[in-house]
Amino acid sequence: MAKIALLADIHAPYQDDKSIELACLLLERFKPDRVYNLGDGYDFYQFSIFSQDPRRKLKFQEDLDVGCKVQQRLISAAPEAQQYYIPGNHDERWPRHLALHQELHSLRSLDLSSILELDKLGIKLCPPQVSELDNRIILTHSRYISQMSAMTARINIDRLGQRQQSVFVGHSHRQGMFFVTGPRLSVVGVEIGCLCNPLEYTNGFPDWQRGVCFITTEGHLFDRELITFSGMGDEQRGTVWREKEYIIK
Repeated sequence: MAKIALLADIHAPYQDDKSIELACLLLERFKPDRVYNLGDGYDFYQFSIFSQDPRRKLKFQEDLDVGCKVQQRLISAAPEAQQYYIPGNHDERWPRHLALHQELHSLRSLDLSSILELDKLGIKLCPPQVSELDNRIILTHSRYISQMSAMTARINIDRLGQRQQSVFVGHSHRQGMFFVTGPRLSVVGVEIGCLCNPLEYTNGFPDWQRGVCFITTEGHLFDRELITFSGMGDEQRGTVWREKEYIIK
């Protein structure tokens, strides 16, 4: 049996600290063998093509330091687990920026793994798409997006899984599951949700859901638990999982 934890879209320094702590409580109880961050652990605000607050332009290192501390906290909750990072669209802002400055592009000290200190943290940087359970499961940030819960999952089942593989995705900041049953098997697409606060370009709290997802595998079979966190703003964060209540005030 293997236990896999999935989380996504922390967007440091816009992480929701209470949700991070709630995720850590669950990780401590779940005791995963592998933890996958499905991308956008960092926001890379300074390299957005959208309008920016000039006061934030010179705080890139501060933002990286905040994200590193968040990663350290999550690792401390699952110290025995192998840690993986699948890059998302916000993470891709950095290599795009380097491509505009070709004199810096070849420096190993400036690649994504180095500036995120992934080696120091013991986190392996993965390609944009990873397979688990003998290719029965695809893990990715998702290059596709829909504005409705579970529809991003549906797109990925069709385009990536070809309705033959289950797909777990980040990117949408929503939670949802979409099931497809064919002549030989049933597959599921799962949107993980996020662990961030609203970003600077959002108004109020958008139609997002915070939470995490756990996968338990046995042989060629697996089960998934999509866990939703309650609470917004300064309210407490809470959830019920496996007949126990978890609260962060």
